[in-house]
Formats: sequence, C-alpha cells, structure tokens
Amino acid sequence: MNYRWIPNAITLFRLILLIPVLALLHQQQYVLATTIYFIALLLDGIDGWAARKLRAESILGQKLDLFVDGVSGYFILILLLIQQKLTLAVTLAIVLIGLLQLHNLIRGTQRAENAFEHPPNKNLIGGTYFGYILALMLSLEWVAWAFIGAQLILQILSYQHFTKK
Repeated sequence: MNYRWIPNAITLFRLILLIPVLALLHQQQYVLATTIYFIALLLDGIDGWAARKLRAESILGQKLDLFVDGVSGYFILILLLIQQKLTLAVTLAIVLIGLLQLHNLIRGTQRAENAFEHPPNKNLIGGTYFGYILALMLSLEWVAWAFIGAQLILQILSYQHFTKK
C-alpha cells in the first residue's frame, strides 16, 4: 500500500488547525490557542520525519510546508496586530524579517537546480520564528524580542549565504 500521501496530509491538517487557533485568539483565549498552535508545531516536525521515513520527500511537500508555516504564522501575527497586542517596534521588526525571508526564499529557489535550497541555519530560523509567535500569543513581549533578535541575526546570515557568488 502507498503511504506517500501521509506527510502532505499532516501538513494540510496543520493548516486546518489554524481555524480554531484564529477563532480562539479572536475570543482572547490565548492559552488554549497557544496550546493548539503548539500541537501544530509538533506536527510540523512529524510531517518532515514521516516524509523522510516513507521516502515521500518532494518539492511539493517542501513548498506546502513553507506555505503552511508562513500562512499560519502571519495570520496569527495579523490578528494580534488587529487586536493591538503588538507594539510598533515589534511590528516593524517582523516586517523586516518577512522581507529578509522573502529575499532568501527567492534566492534559494533561484540557486537550486532541482529543489528548494534551504539556508544552512534552517532549523534555527524555524525555531526562532515559532518561538516569537508563541511568545507574542502569550503576551511575553520580552521573550518575543529575544526570539526576534535571534531571527534577525539568522536571516541576515542566510541573506549573506544566498548573496555569495
């Protein structure tokens, strides 16, 4: 039996989990929303593990994973911004990170011949990204700033990686 569809199904389930997270955030039930989002983050690791274990790695799966990561993170951040839970400084820092991520995504896609090229510090980038989202959901701004600072440094290092000739 072919189980190669399982990793992408897990990734899509993470996208479905975004619906209750956003609804709970809208109702200002931050702890429950954060708990469900944390489960989605655990599934983010499981889908990659399943893809490798089932030999189901694909460009589609990589791009789907990046899409779900970005959509879920930015929808949460937009909702927190609408609720005025983000300061202007945090918002500007996140916009800068987003611009660096966009540049690195475009450069990584251009440099890779058959697949998306990840920066050398990909796992740290993902960890800091999810770290500041979780911290902001729980109104732990000083913790979020630590993750944002780390994220900026890692994105700048990735920028340098992708702009080397």
